[in-house]
Amino acid sequence: MLTESTGVVEAPSSLPLRSALLTFLIADVRGYTRFTVEHGDEAAARLTSTVAAICEEVVGAHHGEVIELRGDEALCVFPSARNALRCALNLQASFQEVMAHDPFLPLRVGQGLDAGEAIPVKGGYRGGALNLAARLCSLAGAGEVLASDAVTHLAGKIEGVAYAERGHVQLKGFADPVMVMEVIENHGLSVPEAAAILDESEAQPQAQEFSLGGFLGALPTNTLVGRNQELGHILDATDAVVSGTGRLVMLAGEPGTGKTRLAQEVTLHLRNRGFLVAAGRCYEPEQMVSYYPFLDALAMIYAAAPSALRQIASHRWPYLGALLPDQIGVLEVAGGSGLDDEQRVLRAVTGFLEAAAEIAPLALLLDDLHWTDTSSVKLLLHLARHTRTSRLLLLGTYRDAEVGPQHALEGALRDLGREGLIERIAVRRLEEEGTSQLIAATIGEDAISEEFVGLVHGRTEGNPFFVQQVLQVLVERGDLFRTDGVWNRRRIEAIEVPESIRSVIGQRLMRLSEAAQELLREASVLGQTIHFDDLLGMTGRSEKELERALEEARAAALVNEVGRDAYAFDHALTQQTLYEELSSRRRRKLHLAAGEAIEQLPGRKREQRVAELAWHFQEGGNPQRGLQYTLLVGQQAEAVFAHSEAEAHYRTALELARALDDTVGAAGAQEKLGHVLSMMARCDEALEVLEEAAAAYQVQGDSEGEARVVAQIGEVHFLRGTPEDGLARLQPLLHTVEGLQSPVLPRLYSALATLFFGMGKYREQAAAAERAAELARVGGDERTVALVEGRLGYALLLARRLNEAVNLYQRIIPQYEVAEDLPNLCSALTAAGDVHGALGDLLAVDHYLARALTTAERMGDPLPIAGVLQALGWNALITGAWEQAYRYSTQAEAILRPQTIPRLSAALLTLQGTIRLYQGDWEEASRLLEEAAATAERGQDERAGRGAQHKLVIRDLMAGQAEAALSRLHLVFDEKDLWNDAARNHLAELAEAHLELGNHARAEEIAVEALERYRAERDQFALVEMLRVYGMVLARQQRWEEAETAWGQIAALAQRMPYPFAHGCLLYERGMAQIQRGDCEGARERLEEALALFQRLGARRGVKRTEQALATLRQG
Repeated sequence: MLTESTGVVEAPSSLPLRSALLTFLIADVRGYTRFTVEHGDEAAARLTSTVAAICEEVVGAHHGEVIELRGDEALCVFPSARNALRCALNLQASFQEVMAHDPFLPLRVGQGLDAGEAIPVKGGYRGGALNLAARLCSLAGAGEVLASDAVTHLAGKIEGVAYAERGHVQLKGFADPVMVMEVIENHGLSVPEAAAILDESEAQPQAQEFSLGGFLGALPTNTLVGRNQELGHILDATDAVVSGTGRLVMLAGEPGTGKTRLAQEVTLHLRNRGFLVAAGRCYEPEQMVSYYPFLDALAMIYAAAPSALRQIASHRWPYLGALLPDQIGVLEVAGGSGLDDEQRVLRAVTGFLEAAAEIAPLALLLDDLHWTDTSSVKLLLHLARHTRTSRLLLLGTYRDAEVGPQHALEGALRDLGREGLIERIAVRRLEEEGTSQLIAATIGEDAISEEFVGLVHGRTEGNPFFVQQVLQVLVERGDLFRTDGVWNRRRIEAIEVPESIRSVIGQRLMRLSEAAQELLREASVLGQTIHFDDLLGMTGRSEKELERALEEARAAALVNEVGRDAYAFDHALTQQTLYEELSSRRRRKLHLAAGEAIEQLPGRKREQRVAELAWHFQEGGNPQRGLQYTLLVGQQAEAVFAHSEAEAHYRTALELARALDDTVGAAGAQEKLGHVLSMMARCDEALEVLEEAAAAYQVQGDSEGEARVVAQIGEVHFLRGTPEDGLARLQPLLHTVEGLQSPVLPRLYSALATLFFGMGKYREQAAAAERAAELARVGGDERTVALVEGRLGYALLLARRLNEAVNLYQRIIPQYEVAEDLPNLCSALTAAGDVHGALGDLLAVDHYLARALTTAERMGDPLPIAGVLQALGWNALITGAWEQAYRYSTQAEAILRPQTIPRLSAALLTLQGTIRLYQGDWEEASRLLEEAAATAERGQDERAGRGAQHKLVIRDLMAGQAEAALSRLHLVFDEKDLWNDAARNHLAELAEAHLELGNHARAEEIAVEALERYRAERDQFALVEMLRVYGMVLARQQRWEEAETAWGQIAALAQRMPYPFAHGCLLYERGMAQIQRGDCEGARERLEEALALFQRLGARRGVKRTEQALATLRQG
């Protein structure tokens, strides 16, 4: 016990105390306890007996001795380090061989080895080597052999054996850290060659190698104490994940309570259970970087994922490239769709993680989330809500005192708490018993006096970091000292314990040279992580001076080496304490120096650190350069569709510009801010900001800037549903800049085309889109060309310039495919289907829509998927696959149910209503179509409203209510202008309504004019509907031959398309006409053919009235 006396614990005199240099090997079966629970004691006994037999045989063959077997663990001793290492590798080979023949036995074994002097005691040995071997065994993964550098030094070079450094492990007491070596077989292959042999299956995840250290993502280097309850709760969640239920666990507490250390212990358990583990950390300087903690984590998962999954990632989840550009490729999206793109990123990440979790359970560990960005919070929220049925553990840590009610993280956690999707675990200070255990574990004593524990606990109040720092200071001051391997201390009255964490860190710093202290204060400005080159650039010191000071700090355990030329403070509190010691003036100077040093980096590295540059220059009081880099940070956020982050950065930039009285900079920030607000559908705010920017550009005489902003204003008016206002704002400026041949002209004409579309002026839309494309091609702006040509294609379709639309889509679809421009590709394929539908080539429609659906699924966006499913539903309805059409509609409905998109909802209801109408379920059809019309009206979507009204007109005509149909049509358009865009799709119904009301001449006039137009446009679908009505007009006038000619044309078209319902209706009309002509046999033949078609389709009304006509024939 650590007391004022010598502290020596005497061994019983009856035991020999002679020591010998021995090598100890400890092997442990991973997952033994779970195997026993799942398979029972008999299976566990078989497992342990197999382990014992293999150990006895292999260890004996290498001149060693198995001195203890405890179920799943074997303790072995060797007089030779070389033999011990050879034995360890042969043991792993033997275990693998047994598993190859009997996969039921999970002989996944980790081994640890150390060498040193050990004292024989009753039943075994006692000594530090045995303790270190046990520690290394706990760190070794399944199939791994970890040894201390003492073992590898003793063994030297061994043929067929290689060593790899894995990092340092801190032992009990305050001895120097021990280097851990991984022992591997060396077949003379390079690492990639060896990996290729080991990775026999592309479907297997890559082996993960964890370093040792004090950060999340590394394995712990010391023993965890006092956290059994908290660890138990997390391991319960882990069990649920293994069983297939996703979990989110958040560890909250004050600084220094050991949240990260607890998460590291979880990492060890996860590794031993076969999880894929990935970690990401937040730092204060990087909190401006969108998705920052996820960037490293996703890269780790991608690297560990099976090659088969990596090969499909870029194709299956292209938006993953926004966060993994080096692995997936940089994502280029022409004409991004705002919040849709942000959602696509979230869904892509979720889809990738779910796929990885299908292969092995997956853990995503995120540290210090109190410094996270808003986009990361959104992604965490999305994952928690959408991975509940996946084998995914989300584990985060944060300081609860730094997450107030306005913090994005707190709002997300509240929402998840209400939804029952989170488990919060408070990591509090240790009780006095826990402090005692921590002291014992830290200094390596089994028992500590209550007096000393009370002293330390009373001052530190059980904060683990504070406790360890106090012990470190007491050792450095000589208040705690070691004599003959036993810890002693001065009298309690003589020990002065620091009163605060800041005080204890200050005392530790005081033991460094003044040069080292000064360097660490300067380094604190860089944040938790220190890059050697940054220090070199900002301090003006020589490399030797830096190296000497950093080595001194590392030896004092105040910083750790975490990579090549990279260091990290031992704890965030150390960095904060040093930073707070700097005066505000000194901080500003150092921040400026840091920013200037980072600015000197090569371009690619500098671009990756623009968030740090913005932070340093803002903190350094240089708003000009702060403005420059803040705008770049906003652009980077936009590039990954983190629109909320971008908004915050642009607002900061605007404040900086205004403080500088920089009107040019302010206008640029407003332009970018207005754009991102429009991406988030905050149209009124966007218009206000953009109008201010346009006015500023006008005052500055920057006509190009003004035109660029006014084009955005037009686009926002379209989104807002006020295209007329947008047109009034845009056209005057367009006339002004037209003669200047401004490079902004294509954008102005593109916005003009969009506004005409919103107003339903499709011919004007097509003309504006053509002009935009022409100007963009001349200017060589490929991005704008891609955007406007997609819009031009749709404009040509709506203007019924079908041949031109076909040619355009044949040209641009391959371009979109090569560019992997999925949004434009999906839109183009869907529109190409519409074009071919109008041309009557319904087989081509299916071809294009199938490709569109595949593309939409790759995007992972539910709205395009639902849109394509609706299009497939319409095509199935026309081609006679009515049940399939309804299945498509229900699939789309399931996707749309959580959404609130009136246009899509109205179109879906119209499709379902039309199916029921054709089937003869008039009551349900009426309900659905009326609801569609009301939904479109609520959404102020005239186009969707006209679609619903069109089908209601057809219902009225089928019900014999021609007057109601005509009244409804007159609400949609003015009959005086038959060729306005609202009227052209309703002309067949207009002619039929006039016919049924006895207005034969008007009906014929409409039909003749429409037929001429449809033939010129090659609009086969519209032609079929109008020829049917025209035949009816002719038959009513008993112009039988002309009627037959018209109907004959329909028959050929309807069969070629195919359009069986139209063909059935045609056969019925021809049959009824033949009855009037007295050709009963011909009528019967036509009506029976119509009946067969209606019966096959399930058209109950058609069946009923055709059967009635046949019955009348039989009676006559």
